[in-house]
Amino acid sequence: MKTRLVISAVLVLLAAGAAWAIDIQNFPAAIGTQNMTTLYKSTTYASGQFGFAFLADYEADPFVLSFNDNKKLYLVENAITGELQAAVGLFGVIDLGLAARYQSANGRDFDLRVTPAFPDNSAESGAGLGDARIVVKFRLLQNRPGSLGIALVPMASLATGDPDIYAGAGASNVGGALVLDKWVSIADFVVNAGYLFMGRPDGFNPAGQVFGGIGVELAVADWCSLGGEFVGKTLDYGINGIKASAPLEALGSVRFYTPVGLDFLLAGGLGLTSAIGSPRYRITLGMSFTYPRVENGPPHPPPRDMYVDAEGNAHEVVARQPGGVIMLRDLFILPQPLGFDGPQSATLTDQDKAELDQVATIMQQYPRVKIQIEGHVATGVPDAQKLTQDRAEAVLAYLHIRGIEPSRMVAVGMGSDVPVASNNTPEGRARNTRVDILIVEQ
Repeated sequence: MKTRLVISAVLVLLAAGAAWAIDIQNFPAAIGTQNMTTLYKSTTYASGQFGFAFLADYEADPFVLSFNDNKKLYLVENAITGELQAAVGLFGVIDLGLAARYQSANGRDFDLRVTPAFPDNSAESGAGLGDARIVVKFRLLQNRPGSLGIALVPMASLATGDPDIYAGAGASNVGGALVLDKWVSIADFVVNAGYLFMGRPDGFNPAGQVFGGIGVELAVADWCSLGGEFVGKTLDYGINGIKASAPLEALGSVRFYTPVGLDFLLAGGLGLTSAIGSPRYRITLGMSFTYPRVENGPPHPPPRDMYVDAEGNAHEVVARQPGGVIMLRDLFILPQPLGFDGPQSATLTDQDKAELDQVATIMQQYPRVKIQIEGHVATGVPDAQKLTQDRAEAVLAYLHIRGIEPSRMVAVGMGSDVPVASNNTPEGRARNTRVDILIVEQ
């Protein structure tokens, strides 16, 4: 055992504090293969889906005490952690995750014990178990087009770690986090915020830590994603002589995905403050397996409302009325062709007006839409040009009565010049006798 003089008056105060119970792992990896490196996402496994992960983490200088006389205690200069994780999905909206870790630490002052508050180490290095962790994720809203992802993540750590190697808090802790995330194109923006109630070896103490972070993950390809995270927390161990602080870290990561569900992680980060557990830098390597495989990237949008025309071509539906009128990107579809009062008439029937009422309703909902109303007839109809013009103008006039400004409409008689079927059959002539309502601006 090394013996040294107290190097600062600050250390004298440590003797009055409680025994050390410091876990230098401030920002443990998120449990579950569908999360970021340290931040949780709202995504949950399908029911019965499961994942395993192994992560290896190296931290440089995670525990160095500095004093006013510029002297330092290098209690932990190097920390290497290996962690095993397992998680499973329940009911499609709940994840249950467990993690256990083993930690090795060393430092030139690792065995220094100038007061009873220091661990009683006999060498400059040590290794042992860290605190085990349990998380449960409840997904409240799914991150998908038109919806923000929201989840609640209760969490707890068990006092299985060895405080002498700074791998355990010395007591069980409980808390939880609120998780928000949202896909925008290929980017998933993530926010976590939570509170951890810190236990003490001599009993539960409601004092705790506020923690949180923001991040973004870019699905750059089916086989790769890039991530960036900024995480922080409040930290007060209640030890005399060590001030409350706020560890902050910035992390970057790249993940590689394989078709069989075996994925790989490479991450690194920098400590942005000198707080306990905030290293100069860290490097994390990970390997995970998920069954069935989790797709990388933004969720697929829900199936679109489609209309299939007589030729079998599919068109996206922009708006639909209960009576059957549909607005596509380029025209309106009526459930029945406008019939008028007879083959030479331009007078609308009650059925025609009912369909045009639906057209007017949609145009009121989409005030930027402008239309061109085209009248058509089959070949051989007397005064075809005049008849089709009169019919187009009759439609325009009725829509105006229903509240549509004339400036949004143009009426054109096309005669028999634009057939859509053969004029040699009754069916073809019926299809050619029509009024088209085309969308020219929206």
